[in-house]
Amino acid sequence: MPTSDWHPNGLAAFFKSDYTFGDAQKLAELWGIPVGEAKQVLGHKIIRNIEGLLPKVIGAPKASSKWDLDSLTSFLRVITLMMMLLS
Repeated sequence: MPTSDWHPNGLAAFFKSDYTFGDAQKLAELWGIPVGEAKQVLGHKIIRNIEGLLPKVIGAPKASSKWDLDSLTSFLRVITLMMMLLS
């Protein structure tokens, strides 16, 4: 990923936004990069307030798909616990 598309809080910005996994997946396919990198780039564009530069393959974010921070935190705790149990 070009360093110009990287921001240390990019992933956090993506998860706080109303964009979906599907949006990141569409961008990843278009750009030929992993979905995780697409989330990072999307978050970078949110932080820099340059979302207008995004390709039109994704629409405006949908508020109904937004995860709240508590739900995301709980989900990540469960995944972390599962990883610890499997190792």
